[in-house]
Amino acid sequence: MVQIDIETSDRYTIIDVFADDRQGLLYVITRAIFDLGLSVHAARISTKLDQIVDVFYVTDQTWGKVDDPGRCQVISETITARIEDYLGTRTGRPILQRARLQ
Repeated sequence: MVQIDIETSDRYTIIDVFADDRQGLLYVITRAIFDLGLSVHAARISTKLDQIVDVFYVTDQTWGKVDDPGRCQVISETITARIEDYLGTRTGRPILQRARLQ
């Protein structure tokens, strides 16, 4: 599950990620963030047993906070799709391509 928080910070968009842990998952998440054109300014990475709770403080390519609801939805859906593809839990939603994201 991916949640986008635009209320807590004045400078950053916060991406909360909750998922089953697997080796390589952090790469999948951060690659999706990179492909979305976002920069990570801070991250809190944690694992409990077989679950991850990762928090990323991000900005867009102009160092601005992403607060557009449509863009936030694309971010959430893209990261979720990448995680589901990697974990093999995809439910059939269409994959958003990089060209469509920018």
